[in-house]
Amino acid sequence: MTLKKIVKKLCDFPKGILAADEGIGTIKKRFDMIDVENTQENRTEYRKLLFSTPNLDNYISGVITYSETFDQRLDDDTRLIDLLLEKNILVGIKLDSGLSDTIDNQKLCNPTENLEEKINYYFKNGASFAKWRALFVISENTPTQENIEKNAEILADYALKCTQNGLVPIVEPEILLKGSFDSTKMKSVTKLILDIVIQKLNNVGVDLAEIVLKPSFVRKGLDLSADPNQTALDTVEIFNNVLPENLGGISFLSGGMNSQEAINTIVSFNKLNFHINGTFCFGRALQTRCLQSWKGKSENFEYAQKSFLETLKSFM
Repeated sequence: MTLKKIVKKLCDFPKGILAADEGIGTIKKRFDMIDVENTQENRTEYRKLLFSTPNLDNYISGVITYSETFDQRLDDDTRLIDLLLEKNILVGIKLDSGLSDTIDNQKLCNPTENLEEKINYYFKNGASFAKWRALFVISENTPTQENIEKNAEILADYALKCTQNGLVPIVEPEILLKGSFDSTKMKSVTKLILDIVIQKLNNVGVDLAEIVLKPSFVRKGLDLSADPNQTALDTVEIFNNVLPENLGGISFLSGGMNSQEAINTIVSFNKLNFHINGTFCFGRALQTRCLQSWKGKSENFEYAQKSFLETLKSFM
């Protein structure tokens, strides 16, 4: 499958992408909420629950995995990701190595050693796409132009290496939604970040038709209530100004919005008929109800899968 065909499949709304790439520390936070011990056995069982959900391929086009999950095997020696591949669901891999704090309280992507070697490994073992996340914090003085450019250069280098070695890169310039900033501030920050990211991608020669952009919705801070329809309108307004026609696709992150708001916003966005395919790439927004139904108990396995499917059906 060509990179452009992979992009098209990933962004085929109402199907979307499941972000199941939580690191060990992040999934501990999820498990703590349901009083489940963060062991490898429990992590494997939970991912098995998600990946083996009946008819998952009717709602999910791709799943982003964490390195532990990608290589994990079940008791019968079946790879966890084979549960997805046998359903013709594309498998992705989180390639970034997290974030570091800067002296001015911003975030900077950590370098990943032997990046091309890792890309080749995952490609040869069944991955079709990858993900790399940068994070920008809104305050009175941030994000700075320098911080945006440094992160954008890292995103562009990752994207180029992926496209040169067989993987579609998901490029994620996330804007942290925590706070009480208004939509005017969010619009200006979003425009600046996306302008620079697209510029850096073009500078290194990335074919934009072969990537998926994973942006935040143009929403006011989470401390303030927001109307999903207005958020969608604000998002399209900015995207029309900054995103080129040849961009392959868009997969939105939920950014801490609750499941219902995230669902309503992506549905509203797609009703506006934006010229680039847009879908979802959600983690918490898809998994919260499932986790609460499961609670780490084997007797809840099928019930949790039904809860997961009910959430996915909300997008249809």
